[in-house]
Amino acid sequence: MWPADVKEQALSACGRCCCICHRFCGTNIELHHIEPEADGGASTLENCIPLCFDCHADVGHYNDRHPKGTKYRPGELRQHRDRSFLAVAGAERLRHAPQDQTPALPDEIYDGQSLQFKGYLSSQTFAGAPNYEDFRTDRLETYWLLTLPQPFRFTYRSAEPTQAESIVKPDVRVLHLILTPDQYATHRGKLNGDVYVTGKVWPCITGHHRGDALLEVDDLQGADLYFAPPPITDTASGDSDDVLIVPTKKTPRNLIKFLDLETPKAKILETLGTPDRVQHVPTMNYDRVFYRYKDTQVEIGFENETVAEVIVLLVDGETWRFDIETRDQPMTLGQLTLADVLTLGPDARLDYSPGNHASQLLVGLPFGPSGGWDMHWFGALRAPSKAGRLQHVDFAWDYVAGKPKTSPSDILVNWIAKTRLSASVPPFGWHIK
Repeated sequence: MWPADVKEQALSACGRCCCICHRFCGTNIELHHIEPEADGGASTLENCIPLCFDCHADVGHYNDRHPKGTKYRPGELRQHRDRSFLAVAGAERLRHAPQDQTPALPDEIYDGQSLQFKGYLSSQTFAGAPNYEDFRTDRLETYWLLTLPQPFRFTYRSAEPTQAESIVKPDVRVLHLILTPDQYATHRGKLNGDVYVTGKVWPCITGHHRGDALLEVDDLQGADLYFAPPPITDTASGDSDDVLIVPTKKTPRNLIKFLDLETPKAKILETLGTPDRVQHVPTMNYDRVFYRYKDTQVEIGFENETVAEVIVLLVDGETWRFDIETRDQPMTLGQLTLADVLTLGPDARLDYSPGNHASQLLVGLPFGPSGGWDMHWFGALRAPSKAGRLQHVDFAWDYVAGKPKTSPSDILVNWIAKTRLSASVPPFGWHIK
């Protein structure tokens, strides 16, 4: 049996939509134990995934003795669950946006009608041809979906010439975006965030079409920087809506992706607000601003009034889950080790930087769309005790062998940064205020 509070949190987080097929279920939804209850799986939110009747039957009735198809594994189920919770949370925030920031939609929308929508942009992978059911044997198809804060009524003509009456879908909330290859490349950095999308609405016709309707995209623009909801293992207190939609002093999950290099300083300050501290070097036409969050200290360097570098330092004892351009899976600072970083690219190399007061190990890797790479730095800074609240890191270096004596898997990354591809390791004030 599921505790009442777990059931309430799970159903609220998924919007009563199945976390695998994404259909709205209403009362036809059940909670599934990711780790089976018979094997000791707990009835907790962390071990829970809401599913429709059909998907629950698929997940729960796989016969290991007579295998056919591919079994749902716990890790895959958690990814389905987390993406669905995050998409619903992103759309929920938009419901509370000021009216002048959310495009007004008509009471009814017709096929071929061109409109602007604001919603949460995500990427989902499905089993494709030939059978559209088996991730092991079918071709994988990845599409971009736009989840809206409110559903709309969609009326369209049937594709069957013998059917004269129009078809009505009363609750369209997830739009499958139709984009060109150039649009995919240009807008990839806007995934997992709020966006404005303008285009024509069409009905789904084939098995390749996902969501409730199609949106043929004419224009796609990023919206405001979003604040990720707390991890699903957190215990919500008070009004659950407040937990999901009200910005907190936690660091925005998509901060690194959002803060594009060369972005005007005025836009950054308008989005993030007044910084906690400012440094100005007039002789170099250089400024640096500091934002202190619960879990990190963020330093943004501006050169000639545009972003030149972004550095995030982890507060001791905290964790920060974050996204990086072109990386499908998020990473977690506070759990990420140098061994993890060394697997991110074939050219990953560990460098040692000694110093009088602090020394560090670091890896620099380029990430980004083709032709638009930025350098991303992952560092383990070993600082003296006066470093304030910087995440503590310790390691030993073998000067003869030119490699760490400490295993990279035992060395936490405590800062990351994004700079221009040609830039060197960025300096930063490692004393967290």
